Amino acid sequence: MQELDLQPSELSPEPEAAPPTATAPAYLSPPDLSLLTIGIGVAILTALTVLVCLRMPLPKFFARPGEDRSLIEPTNPQVHALYQQAVNGNADAMFTLGSLYLEGRAVMQDDAIAAKWLRKGADAGNGLAMNALGIIRLTGRGGQARDNAEAFRWFLAAAEKGVPQAMLQTGASYAMGRGTAIDRPQAIGWLRRAAQSTDENVRRAAADALRQLGA
Repeated sequence: MQELDLQPSELSPEPEAAPPTATAPAYLSPPDLSLLTIGIGVAILTALTVLVCLRMPLPKFFARPGEDRSLIEPTNPQVHALYQQAVNGNADAMFTLGSLYLEGRAVMQDDAIAAKWLRKGADAGNGLAMNALGIIRLTGRGGQARDNAEAFRWFLAAAEKGVPQAMLQTGASYAMGRGTAIDRPQAIGWLRRAAQSTDENVRRAAADALRQLGA
């Protein structure tokens, strides 16, 4: 910094020094209450946040290693509502949710998650879920090995629940010996029931199968 070049004559006379006043040491000065209040507030807020996070389960959008991936919560609001119904034990919701994952509608397509929800729906007594599991085991979808015998068991269970597509598959299985022994009377019986379905595609396929069997 540049020094000022002042002559002694240009300096004003120095005022008399004021008597010294007693001041408290810095460590005895009162704290800044505003900063103290903010600090306490932040600490309380942090503590409350930690407690809430520990007590309230957070939505699970990602599965941890080894965790059931079917428990991942969908981010689509409508699908999330369906997921909540499925989690609460609604067998129809389990089937619908599994079907969405199987077809990749409204969610990212995932055969493994689809198979898990369909199995849960089937175990809960949903005939459509049983039929879907039969197709999965017949075709090897959902990361499942092809297993005609297990596919037949699911088809038969769904057919007994009155699912037309399962009646058709059950009749075809008895006719071809697919997953079970050939049984012509059983094949004709199930195909005739399928032929009475309101589903036009099932009805037509059943009629064609009956003609091939000469029934």
